Amino acid sequence: MSNIQGNPCLACITGQHCCSRLSGLVLSADEFRLFFEGHRKELSIKQSNKAIIVSSINGNACPHWGESGCRIYLHRPIDCRVFPYVTARIIEKRSTVKIVFHSRSDCPLKNQLYRTMPEADIRNLLTELGKSVYGSAKSIVVQHERGYISRLQNRIEAAISRRLYQTGHK
Repeated sequence: MSNIQGNPCLACITGQHCCSRLSGLVLSADEFRLFFEGHRKELSIKQSNKAIIVSSINGNACPHWGESGCRIYLHRPIDCRVFPYVTARIIEKRSTVKIVFHSRSDCPLKNQLYRTMPEADIRNLLTELGKSVYGSAKSIVVQHERGYISRLQNRIEAAISRRLYQTGHK
């Protein structure tokens, strides 16, 4: 697989919208300040538990995306580094945070990229994201969501966690 300027995505000829339509990027507060603070007017910013979720307003590109690709590729946020894996949800329960990811992205190069990205590396990166968002006092569990049953279980668990968080019964 071609690795143009260290960014394999530049070899994509299908015009996917991974970065050209920023949607649902999961960030720590530090990543937000470093990469997106100066772009608030262009973004929809939501807080999900302690993580920050950013999307572009009107389906626009990531503010770091340009004609020659990602301008911050070598130092991009963790959620970008794990792509084509996708952070599906973060579930906080007492002293544990569960970060769920899946491999159902639309990336046409994903099968090639998965071979260059061992799942253990993805787990380590998402654990790093979890520690950055929730601190070292929380135990971070990273789960690769596979199939309908685990997806349903995680959605139910996330809904219960949200309800407890909203009512203050962590």
